[in-house]
Amino acid sequence: MTDRTDIVVVGAGVAGLVAAASAAVEGRRVTVLDAHPVGGRARSTVQQGFTLNLGAHALHRKGAFARELARLGITPSGRSPAVDKGFVVKGGELHRLPVGATSLMTTSALKGRGRVAAATMFARLPKLDATTLRGRTVGEWLADMPADARAMVEVFLRLSSYTDAPDLFDAGAAVTQFQLAMGGVTYVDGGWQSLVDALRGVVVANGGTVAESSEVVEVRRDGDDVVVRTGDGATVAGAVVLSAGGPATAARLTGTAVAGADRLGPPVEASVLDLGMPEASGPSAQIVLGMDRPMYLSVHAPVAALAPEGTKLVAVMEYLRPGAPARAPGETRARLVEHAEVSGIRRDDLVLERFLRSAIVHHGVPLASSGGLAGRPPVDALAGSGMPGVFLAGDWVGGEGMLSDASAASGALAGQMAARHSARIHA
Repeated sequence: MTDRTDIVVVGAGVAGLVAAASAAVEGRRVTVLDAHPVGGRARSTVQQGFTLNLGAHALHRKGAFARELARLGITPSGRSPAVDKGFVVKGGELHRLPVGATSLMTTSALKGRGRVAAATMFARLPKLDATTLRGRTVGEWLADMPADARAMVEVFLRLSSYTDAPDLFDAGAAVTQFQLAMGGVTYVDGGWQSLVDALRGVVVANGGTVAESSEVVEVRRDGDDVVVRTGDGATVAGAVVLSAGGPATAARLTGTAVAGADRLGPPVEASVLDLGMPEASGPSAQIVLGMDRPMYLSVHAPVAALAPEGTKLVAVMEYLRPGAPARAPGETRARLVEHAEVSGIRRDDLVLERFLRSAIVHHGVPLASSGGLAGRPPVDALAGSGMPGVFLAGDWVGGEGMLSDASAASGALAGQMAARHSARIHA
């Protein structure tokens, strides 16, 4: 059985849904295919009344995802965490998280030269021209700082990028992401599933279709058309957006290597522990970050509507360093539990616990050796390999943003380019 449409989008995560919505609102017929439930890594699940994202998610208010949601008429609801009421863990003890001049000068996490160096750096960062740091790793950029000051700067770089790879991570990309985070983040009511559902609604309202359990096995050219083959048949389209997985998935489906994929860094992962408890228990701080370990803890509910009334939802993570030896699940979980306990959580208070040993955060560290964000493959990277009309989208594509912002930015551009290409083919 063969169907025909204007555009096929392969993958129904953030990149795919933004691409599909962007093409649909331009009047193109769009079909979205995904072998998995809609949403990808933006899906949320509900357990015992708690809404759980796949890892800690925060929407950057000035990022590309927020911009594209607004363009599509979607207004997320939620609130911002109070980072001024936070701590860092150093040597197994809590110290005030420095988020301003006073706390920088008084926190016990910094001493002497380190305190001055950190204060100087944090004063510079908001106005620093990130382009001047391209081609240098975070480690190289911070090498001359006192050890405690460097560790404190890395705390905030990890927080904004979810990435612990100082020997690979481009300092320009890291600073760009930090500056973006300074514009504020939102913990979204109803979890990121609410954003997924809203994007899907835009696609459907504009005449598009979204098909789950449709596994794509091949994407090939056929004259001016592109044929997308699934286990159930094929769909012929004027253009295709590939937004499922990373570059290896795109190469496997098309039989064509993605130009520029060799400039991408390794995927970034995190281990995750979601904890539900009575609202009166648990940490008094909103956020607790590791200074000598790459750890994260934040209270996501009741900041956002994610938990039953009278309870709180806490997300604990460890940012996993690419290339580091994998730990046994028990050891990984124990490290998360230890960070939770130092932060003030008692196991006896828990009413919910979910552990994810490893979750993909994004598909490629922006490498200093590749020029950072500018080194990622462009949306039309396959055009020169005999695949015009096949566009790429995802958190590893294009020169704008990281994480969901990269997905949304590349998705919007891919959807718009696919719409124009399809219109020319079918004119």
